[in-house]
Amino acid sequence: MAPPALEALRKDNYANWSVSMKNYLLAHNLWDIIETTMEPPTPEYDIVKYEAWTEKNASALNAIGLSCGLDIFSQIKKVNSAKVVWDMLAKMYAQPAQGVLNSVVEQGNSSNGSGTKEDKSLEAAGSGDDENHDFVKYLPLVNAVRSGELDALKDFLALNPEGTSAKINFWGTQTALHIAVRTGHVHVVEELVKRMSDEDLAIQDSEGYTALSFGNPMEIFGWYSA
Repeated sequence: MAPPALEALRKDNYANWSVSMKNYLLAHNLWDIIETTMEPPTPEYDIVKYEAWTEKNASALNAIGLSCGLDIFSQIKKVNSAKVVWDMLAKMYAQPAQGVLNSVVEQGNSSNGSGTKEDKSLEAAGSGDDENHDFVKYLPLVNAVRSGELDALKDFLALNPEGTSAKINFWGTQTALHIAVRTGHVHVVEELVKRMSDEDLAIQDSEGYTALSFGNPMEIFGWYSA
């Protein structure tokens, strides 16, 4: 699926490109992939939703990638989340004046003036380029944890040992252990716990929960006791 007759994104035309691309994604029922504030579904929880999300995410990624100039595409080609790519492009190329204009347009389309989901998602993600850079840096670790790929996890942590205590999801709210416990990969949980200090294990997510709050540690991997 390629977006027809869309002007390729350059460094000087983000405002026009983003409007055209959003309309294209809306027309093809893909915009919810971009505007969601929820974590992507996992196959362990709901395989049907996961497969549907994967297909829509791939379609949105393909459309965005095909509409970018080669220099811009080279900066996003390794990112596998359409939402992350969209937010990266906005941070890199949206001008302040364009941001004000877009805000006015969005408010005009809102019946209650409370702001759109995409406004809130950007606020939740943080406004600094460093935060976005951190997510991109830790994306291979996120993927390894979610898929249960222990070798990939070990390889990443060998080069980035701070990844055991960093908050690595897009919103900057969860550690690798939080994600591992939720996805149910016992071998990944065991490996992470071996590498973590008591202080690391006490790290809380945005709702005040430690990773091991999500399940009985003895049920997760019999030998560890909190």
